[in-house]
Amino acid sequence: MYRLPDLQREHRVFLFGLPQHTNLGDHAISYAEKKFVEKYLHGYQLVEILRNDTKVALMQVKERIIKGDIILMTGGGNMGSIYKTEEYFRSLVVETFANNKNVKLIIMPQTIHFDGPNDPAIEAQQNVYNNINNLLIVAREKMSFERFKKIFPETKIILTPILYCL
Repeated sequence: MYRLPDLQREHRVFLFGLPQHTNLGDHAISYAEKKFVEKYLHGYQLVEILRNDTKVALMQVKERIIKGDIILMTGGGNMGSIYKTEEYFRSLVVETFANNKNVKLIIMPQTIHFDGPNDPAIEAQQNVYNNINNLLIVAREKMSFERFKKIFPETKIILTPILYCL
């Protein structure tokens, strides 16, 4: 069972959704995300949370979250309706900390895909991701950036390159 490590620094970055499968691209992305935190958030303690530990870890993190903490959700090409398990765990994280003034929620660079304009997953995800003050979604390419803006008009969206390309 997952146990939150000792939280030793004043501020922490909780990186949720690290891969447990064999897709090397996803592992490259998570490696780059860790390096990004080390380089740009060097005063923060990085707490890595595997995807399958999300539910248990969420309860522990929720009890210990403090003002200034950052919650990252790993990037990739798994937003939308194709990778339902990843979407389920990501939505749990967002719903747990939605509009919590003490924490920033950031979905790292993502591609989004739905099975057509009438995909019921669109409305379900709009209910999760719209109107959340402390959420930032990072698109990793222009097409997804435009889709994110259209589907989640009330959410902060930015466009940036895939981290492992930096």
